[in-house]
This record gives sequence, C-alpha cells and structure tokens, in this order.
Amino acid sequence: MPVRESTRKRHDPRGCHVIAGRTRSKTRGFTLIELMIVIIIIAILAAIMVPSLVRARYQAHLTSCQNTLRSIAAACEVYHTDSHSYPAALDATFFQEQMGRGSIPTCPSSDTAYAYDVAPDGDDFLVFCEDGIHYLLLNPIVDEGFPQYSPDTGVILKPLP
Repeated sequence: MPVRESTRKRHDPRGCHVIAGRTRSKTRGFTLIELMIVIIIIAILAAIMVPSLVRARYQAHLTSCQNTLRSIAAACEVYHTDSHSYPAALDATFFQEQMGRGSIPTCPSSDTAYAYDVAPDGDDFLVFCEDGIHYLLLNPIVDEGFPQYSPDTGVILKPLP
C-alpha cells in the first residue's frame, strides 16, 4: 500500500522535519516560561531553607559557647580548689596549666576572647561573651555579655529579671 505524501517525513531547506504538514525543529529546548517557573521554585525553596540554616548555625554557636563556658568554669573551680582563690585573670598561662591548651578560647560567634570578672570579695566569678551577638545587661558584677557562667547559677542565657 502506498504511503500518502502528507504522512511521509520530508526535510525542508531550514533543517526542520515536516510531518503531516507540521514543521518541527531539530533543536529542542525549554521555553522562557518553563525556565522562569523553575527559577521561581528554586527561589521559594531557598527562602524557606535559609532562615532554618541561619537558626541552626546560631544554635550550634550558642551550644559551643555554653560548652566552652562550662569548661572554663570547671578550670576556675579546679584552680580555686588548689589555691583557695579564683584566678585574677584568664590568660594563656592559666589555660595551659588548667586546661592543657596554650591559647585563650574564643566565642564561636565573633572570635573574641571570653571575658572574666571576679567579685570584689573574691568569692564569686563570671565568665561571659562580650561580643555584640551576646551583648545584654545583667547584674552588679558584670553588666554585659551573654551567655555567661556563674558558679551559683550555672550557664545563664538571658538576663535575670
């Protein structure tokens, strides 16, 4: 049975296939609308994910900060047990002797060293972050820096009322 002319594949001079009277290009691609829809979907997913990632990063920094504060406080308590007083300052020598590290630990949020303050009577101390991220007001011993550690209260994340 002979094939009709209209259903046969023909080539036109532009490099297109002609099937049943319709012209079809050899090169296929995405339309502008399809590309825009994909870009919009990616933007929506990014808008949903970015705040979660920022929050997770902040929480990781805060947890690391709390753990470092506890380590420093434990070293201060060991020092107090040995010498019956808290150290006058937290310097590299203190950290080498008490914690086995020759450098002063820094807050992961800002890479600034932790601040340390001893009460005038020498019976209490505070170790705290004084960077801009954890900066808040607290009590008479120290008026800035969060989170912080006090032997009486442990790690304090927020100011006392």
